[in-house]
Amino acid sequence: MPVRAFAPLLFCGLTALAQVPSVADDAEIRRVVASYLAAVRSGDDAAAMQHLAPRRTRYSPAGTTLGLGPSAGMTARFRDTSFFMRHVHFLNGDAASTIGLWRNAKAKPPFDAGSLDFGMVRIEGAWKIANAHESYLHSPEATAPTVSEASVNPDGILTAEEQAAGWQALFDGRTNAGWVTMTGGTELPDCWRIVEGTLGTVSGRPPNTALRTARGYTSFELSFEWQAAAKANSGVKYRLYGTEIWAGGRGGDAGGFEYQVADDEGDPGAKRDPRQRSGSLYGVVAAAPGAAKPPGEWNESRIVVTDERAEHWLNGVKVAEFAIDIPFASPIVLQHHSSEVRFRRLKIRPR
Repeated sequence: MPVRAFAPLLFCGLTALAQVPSVADDAEIRRVVASYLAAVRSGDDAAAMQHLAPRRTRYSPAGTTLGLGPSAGMTARFRDTSFFMRHVHFLNGDAASTIGLWRNAKAKPPFDAGSLDFGMVRIEGAWKIANAHESYLHSPEATAPTVSEASVNPDGILTAEEQAAGWQALFDGRTNAGWVTMTGGTELPDCWRIVEGTLGTVSGRPPNTALRTARGYTSFELSFEWQAAAKANSGVKYRLYGTEIWAGGRGGDAGGFEYQVADDEGDPGAKRDPRQRSGSLYGVVAAAPGAAKPPGEWNESRIVVTDERAEHWLNGVKVAEFAIDIPFASPIVLQHHSSEVRFRRLKIRPR
C-alpha cells in the first residue's frame, strides 16, 4: 500500500485518544470488511456505505486514486470474487490495516488473483474503512504444471474399501509423483526427502519451498497423517488465492487457507496465539484445544470442503469450522517452514 494511503490512519492515530485493541476488535474488523464486501457483491449501496469512513480513497495496483463508494464500479468485479482476510495489524487502538487476498475463478490469468488491503479507523466507537489498495499476485493457474499426476492407487496404497468409497492416493510412499514445486518443477528439492514411506521437510533448510499437487480441487475430503518434531510447525494449504515465487525462481509458497500442523507446546507461534495451534485455520480461526498429540507421535487429520463450508478434523475431533464465500479450484500445498515435519497416507476424495 502506498505511504499516502496510511495518511488518514496516522492522522487519526495522532489526534485521537487511542483505545487498546483487543481480540474483539480483530473479529469486528473482519466482520465489517466481510459485510462491506457482501454488500458490494449484491449491489446494496446503503449497506456498503454504512461501513465507509466519511473521507475514503481506493488505490489501484499502480497507486492511481479511485473512488471508494457504492458507485465505484466494484459490484460487477466482486460478484464472482472470493476474499480472504489473512491478517489484521493494529497501528494503535483506533487505526489498523488488513492484509487480504482475492481470487476470481471466472477471470483469466494473470488477472484472477491478488491482494486487497484495507485501512481501518475507529470513528465514534465503530470501525470504518478509510482506504483500500489492490494489487495482483501470481495466479495459481498461471504456473500450472504440465506433468502427469500420481495414479489413483499406486502400489496398492489404498484398500479395496477406500477405492470403492472414491478415495485417491496423493503419495505413493516412494516418489514425489504428482507433486511439484510452486514453479512446476518435478524434481524433489533437497529441502524435502522421502524416508520410510513418508514425505518430509529437512530441518534447517531455507523455508518457503512448498510442494503442491499437480491438479486442483474444489470440493473434497482430504485425509493425511503427520508427525512434528519438537518446536516444529508446517501446514497444509488449500483454496489458494495466489502464489509467491522468490527471486530467481528458486522456491515459492502460496497464500490461502492453511490447516496448521505444529508442536503446540513447543512452537513459539502456537504458544503465543491459539490461532496458530494444530488444526486451526492459521491466523484466523482457532482450533478447539487438546486434540493434538505430542512431538514424535502420528496425528490423523481431515479437511472437508464443500461449496459453502470447510471443516478441520484432528484425531477424530472436529476442531474448526467456518464459512466459504465463493468456491473455486486450487492445488493442495505442503508447506516448508525450516523445521522437521513428516507426512504420510495422503489421500483425497473429490466431491
